[in-house]
Amino acid sequence: MRAAIDACFRAGLRLAWLGLRAYFAIFRPKIRASVVLVHWEGQLLLVTNSYRKGQGFPGGMLKWREDPRQGACRELEEEVGLAIRPDGLHFLGVFVRKEWGAEIELHAFGLEFDQEPTPEIDQREVVEAVFFSVEEAARRLPESRDLIERFAEAGSMLVRSPAEGT
Repeated sequence: MRAAIDACFRAGLRLAWLGLRAYFAIFRPKIRASVVLVHWEGQLLLVTNSYRKGQGFPGGMLKWREDPRQGACRELEEEVGLAIRPDGLHFLGVFVRKEWGAEIELHAFGLEFDQEPTPEIDQREVVEAVFFSVEEAARRLPESRDLIERFAEAGSMLVRSPAEGT
């Protein structure tokens, strides 16, 4: 029963994504989003969403007037179950992207874990969360090379962040 419900959610998300892409193509909006480059032992966390092809970093669109750092924390918890404090994120910069007809103001953050984080996915929006070497992540996401390079430059400046409340 759970698998059937999850499949219905995935179908709904796919339809919503196609509708959103049509909206982007017609109206060419400017939107804001946040992503988090989660790092542990030389590896970056990549997620696979159920509604689109390829992999990416945990993150998503910001709500109206939402602080990018707060939005990054919200998305990280929603997508991979990692609850962190906003001050645990290292600001990497704002990157402007043009995708699907939209202009995206992408706020990027880095997050370093001392201990292996345990991503929890819901099999609805996110169907896979896997750590890859930084080099492999760059190979898989050539459109995000600038983010990964900025992340690498930040290096030891990254704040090491335990889970919320620990």
